[in-house]
Amino acid sequence: MSIADLGSLGELIGSLAVVVTLIFLTLQMRQNTSALESASESDAAMEFAGWNARMASDPTLIEMWEKAMGEETLSTVELARFRWIIAEFFYICEAQYRRRLRGLLTEETWQRQLDILIGFIRKKDIIDFWENYPVSPSFQRYVRSQLGSARETSYVPPIAALRE
Repeated sequence: MSIADLGSLGELIGSLAVVVTLIFLTLQMRQNTSALESASESDAAMEFAGWNARMASDPTLIEMWEKAMGEETLSTVELARFRWIIAEFFYICEAQYRRRLRGLLTEETWQRQLDILIGFIRKKDIIDFWENYPVSPSFQRYVRSQLGSARETSYVPPIAALRE
């Protein structure tokens, strides 16, 4: 075997090593992407679970929520508190929207959360707050574009409606 033959053999072995490395890296990237998506879905669920737990654990929040969702008049203090609760919800939804844009949330998960957000926004006192709330303009435009095509059902009925 000449030096040229050995050089050619070395190039072949090197090329095969590069191909094997690329295949390995592709598999690793797929696993990593899958892990990120799974973690993001879990984080989304935990953010909403935390918000729900805070609401459910405070009787005054439940009473305030009942009044607001039943479109009763809130006191000044209740209205301020209600706006902070809704603001937190808006922040959670915008974070979910950003995850969806990056492909880290499934369409099914995002659609369910968007339906809940739109259910809130359709309430008379919340729409004004939403229109003037400092979420990003791109998120606000996106939600506005979805209002017309969203289902008419509200996912945030007063607790009394759940008893029926």
